[in-house]
Amino acid sequence: MLTFVRNFDKTNKNQASMKNLIDIQTLADLRLEEAEHLCKGGYFDGAFYLAGYSIELYLKAKIAENLDVFDFYSQYAPKSDLSKTFLIHNLERLVLLSGLQTKFSAARDADSILDDAWVTLKEWSEKSRYDVRGLHSAKNVNGFINALKIIIRWIKMN
Repeated sequence: MLTFVRNFDKTNKNQASMKNLIDIQTLADLRLEEAEHLCKGGYFDGAFYLAGYSIELYLKAKIAENLDVFDFYSQYAPKSDLSKTFLIHNLERLVLLSGLQTKFSAARDADSILDDAWVTLKEWSEKSRYDVRGLHSAKNVNGFINALKIIIRWIKMN
């Protein structure tokens, strides 16, 4: 059994959902931390699935930042047609929407480690929640998490 210790007030409804850019980034970090704990506990399939949401959330935070919309979720989603474009899981489309496509492509061309990390991340899909048990190994998931950290570091710097 996994135990997570968090300073999170479950009775505070304002804390229970994403409201702004900081919340998105905080949730992204939390999902990555949870995935690492799942991996350490031997729950590799769940770790893979959950870790993928971390990169998705970081890209969505970058979109909100570049659009200069601090409180995207509370201001626009799910009230507008804009949210249909934003609320997707496709990592390549999210890179495009983030405004980082050209810079990211050039960085990947210049840095084989960054490019390899991206190739690894593109394996992820929200549909991995349907993967059969035992599809992912410790080596596979640890490699995926390491690739995530490389890409997240790059996103934070750009």
